[in-house]
Amino acid sequence: VEGFFLRRYLAFPGLHPYGIVAARLGPQVRTAISALFVLLRLGWMAALLYAPTILILTTMRLSNHWFWPAVLLIGVSSTVYTVLGGLRGVIITDAIQMVIIMVGLAFVFVLALIRIPFDPSLWISKLSESGSFTAPSLSLSLTEQFTVWGVLIGMSVSNLASSMADQMSLQRFLATGSYESARKSFLYGLAGSAITVALLIAIGLVVTLYYSFNPDPILPKEADQIFPYFVASALPSGLRGLIVAAILAATMSSVTSGINALASCLTIDFIRPTWKGLSERSTLRLGRWVSLGVGLVATLLAGMIANMGTIFDISQTVLGVFMGPILAIVTITVSNIGRVSQIRYLWAIAAGCLVGVAVAFSPAQSVWVTASGFAATFVLSFPLRGGTIRPQEQSRR
Repeated sequence: VEGFFLRRYLAFPGLHPYGIVAARLGPQVRTAISALFVLLRLGWMAALLYAPTILILTTMRLSNHWFWPAVLLIGVSSTVYTVLGGLRGVIITDAIQMVIIMVGLAFVFVLALIRIPFDPSLWISKLSESGSFTAPSLSLSLTEQFTVWGVLIGMSVSNLASSMADQMSLQRFLATGSYESARKSFLYGLAGSAITVALLIAIGLVVTLYYSFNPDPILPKEADQIFPYFVASALPSGLRGLIVAAILAATMSSVTSGINALASCLTIDFIRPTWKGLSERSTLRLGRWVSLGVGLVATLLAGMIANMGTIFDISQTVLGVFMGPILAIVTITVSNIGRVSQIRYLWAIAAGCLVGVAVAFSPAQSVWVTASGFAATFVLSFPLRGGTIRPQEQSRR
């Protein structure tokens, strides 16, 4: 991504994250992927607000009557400081929140580890018995969970989509002002994400070991509830508060970025073309109101996803259905491989979404949704004849 994508993307003189798509493939194509991005991030932010709400209710031993107050508190507070701070405030708080997340996760890992016998051979035996430690599967089946190919292809495409096609990431690259700064931002973000994922995997294994050595008859069976239950029942109250703060930091970091990106997308792609007489000051003021509206809508949607499966499946499905086609369009754009008619791109995007929905409702694992939508859109959008986009087309906005 760093070598192939960033240089080509930042070489374009536009200021809008999807401006390069409008210049090379047409404004209707940009409007289409912007609409997909809006739907994607609204559902994604709703899932993010729902997850820490369950954590708070579990760790603080609150009844379900506190669900909406907790959702509103998280959602409204994230919305308010996004509206007041803008993109700069989001970037600064993201950096602070990433540190809080890592510190909190590290504390959980260490405290869980010191409460189990230090015997690596016994650990392997316990994890094997629980099914958490098995040999990597080379099966080509799309229905088998976490195969080698599912991780290498399915999850890799999802990660590429988050870096190359997500307007939130593209907006941050543009905000850095130079290739070197964008490169550093990308590498630091990649390193932070890798460390966070490694810590989460380690915590999952250690918590599994903890309950293998300390059986609990009332341990929840739902995967999303085991970690909150561990925090509530096995950790001291002070550390429990730190973990809740870390999870809230992760949520607010992502939600605020999503609000900012969605407000920019709605204002520039949908509202300003309709109200062409708006001044820059009026556009900025309108963008703040749109940010407020986006945050409130996402907060309300958070109460409607309780029965949609695990947080992982929800995120992979919502990401894949919409992000797969967006990734295909951005890849074709920056590769400069040629172009077809806007109508064909629009049909390809629609087909990619339908393929993603079909995979999501099939027995296939959710990690394949993004890759399926990407492949369908890319193949249908690929020009049948050779040739690249003429240089004058690259300068249009």
